[in-house]
Amino acid sequence: MKQYTTTIGVDIGDKVSAVCVIDVDGDKVEESTIPTTQKGFERYFARREPCVVALEVGTHSPWISQHLESFGHEVLVANARMLPLIYKSNDKNDQNDAERLARVARMDPTLLKPLKHRSAETQAVLAVILARDALVRARTLLINHCRGTIKSTGERLPSCASQSFHRLKDEVPVDRRAALWPIMDTLVAIGEQIKSLEKTIETECFEKFPEASALKQVPGVGPITALAFICSLENPFRFEKNRDVAGYLGLRPRQAQSSDSNPQLRITKAGNPYLRRLLVGSAQYILGPFGPDTDLRAWGLKLAERGGKNAKKRAIVAVARKLSVLLVALWKTQATYEPLREPSAKTSPGTDEPRPAALAESIDFDGHGRPSPAVEGPAPARTGGPAKIPQSQPDHRTTRGTGQTRKNPSQWPVSSNAKAGAVFPKTTPSRGDTPRQSRVSKPVAQHRRDGKRTPGKTSVLSGKAQRRRPSPEEEALAA
Repeated sequence: MKQYTTTIGVDIGDKVSAVCVIDVDGDKVEESTIPTTQKGFERYFARREPCVVALEVGTHSPWISQHLESFGHEVLVANARMLPLIYKSNDKNDQNDAERLARVARMDPTLLKPLKHRSAETQAVLAVILARDALVRARTLLINHCRGTIKSTGERLPSCASQSFHRLKDEVPVDRRAALWPIMDTLVAIGEQIKSLEKTIETECFEKFPEASALKQVPGVGPITALAFICSLENPFRFEKNRDVAGYLGLRPRQAQSSDSNPQLRITKAGNPYLRRLLVGSAQYILGPFGPDTDLRAWGLKLAERGGKNAKKRAIVAVARKLSVLLVALWKTQATYEPLREPSAKTSPGTDEPRPAALAESIDFDGHGRPSPAVEGPAPARTGGPAKIPQSQPDHRTTRGTGQTRKNPSQWPVSSNAKAGAVFPKTTPSRGDTPRQSRVSKPVAQHRRDGKRTPGKTSVLSGKAQRRRPSPEEEALAA
């Protein structure tokens, strides 16, 4: 920064702006007011020697900064959020605000957190995008007015898309047609203007910014979001790290850490609110029912499963923050977007073969932790009859209370289903082939072999033993 002998602070008003001039020693030299017009600023600043001019960001700051730079002055556009010395002062007025701006700029310009306005070409494209947004919001307001007016009569209009709402003209009650038909005619014109602006955005604007095509690869990011993102940031390399864009767009949480206190606060909501709204809308589509399967969607759904009061809302904002970082990375590299970078958890990388862990899950184990013997063909369904015990695992069952051992399966007690006349196949699956028997623990199996009664599960609430619920096949055969 060059050394200037004069520093000027300008508090911009809608019609009149206050000016304060300070010399190199910090003494106030002049105070005055000038009209907030191009001729007013030209008449005051054109003949002055180059100096530092500090002003706050606002509606008039873009054209005023360009106008002053054309006269050779160095313009500092201060971030209004970073000036509590001005907006929290007890003696706030236009002249005092201009003086404080000049003194802070003379002392340390970095305290103003100066920002740079977008180029004229970028502002022209953003004007088209914001004009479409204004028309969409106006259409929504008019539709809500029509529905609310008709609802007060006890009737309702059927649901439909906003583009086809004017087709419900004949559904309007007769006593409300004089008031609502002109609004519906206006909706037709608004819809045509919206389509015209969307066509302009997709054709002319994308010709000026072809790099926006790389951002459209991400599901949920359309031409409007991609173009608004590029025109709002203008230069992706202004961020040293890609993650810094989240703070620029106000998608990171506030911080109020002091000693052991570190509360969780809401996001800052700094930066462009329209772009932040577009990113949140894209995040809602990614996490919604129509969102395709991507790593970003899986990460957001996992975050939403944590529960809590606002788990879903937090997940949407977190996905919007991560989406902004992804868009900056694609903008810088112009790379091809890969929605699923990590291979599936059930398959090995680069192949369709199951991983060892997934293969182990598909192996059925018996009650002793050993793999059950292979069975050719599909496993027969469980019928409720006595299971065939392999010869390598003899099972000597006893009669309750008698101690008599029955080694022959034909001497085992007949189940209630068999007594009811159920017919069982001659061959039944082995112990390890049935899912229910595969979950039998080793102590329970030992009790069965020893002829003791298997201890049943005990209810936590009642303390009573619970009987095993019969399988669906058993219930069907009993019926």
